[in-house]
Amino acid sequence: MKKTNIVIFASLALALIVIYLSLKGRENTLPLGSVSVTSEYNATSTPFDTGQTDGLIQTGYGTLGSLIITSTGDMVISLLDATTTEAAVRPSARRATSSAELARIDTATVGTYVFDVSFVDGLYLDVVSGANGTTTITYRK
Repeated sequence: MKKTNIVIFASLALALIVIYLSLKGRENTLPLGSVSVTSEYNATSTPFDTGQTDGLIQTGYGTLGSLIITSTGDMVISLLDATTTEAAVRPSARRATSSAELARIDTATVGTYVFDVSFVDGLYLDVVSGANGTTTITYRK
């Protein structure tokens, strides 16, 4: 009876050691988010203090993910796919001479606006009017 208990105890101890050693160096390789690696979004914050702050956010193709408004003012903003090279060639230009509007926010409230819409020639922010707001724009290259 004593030999049987020792054999059972030794077998359980050995099994626990094997399990411990097999899990010890193991890394968590499962993705923790809903987006796979290399498909992550980039983000840029745009404080609108006074005056207009138009600008080119990304050149080339990509995806506009969302617009997160963290504080509002009297701003009206438009996100454009710059279909001419005006904004890309001259970033100081007020806006592209021709563009496709991806999103427009008039008198927005604080919140997250999800778009998931693609652009081809560049993502351009046009502050149509107003100021005193803060946003974060997410996009994917």
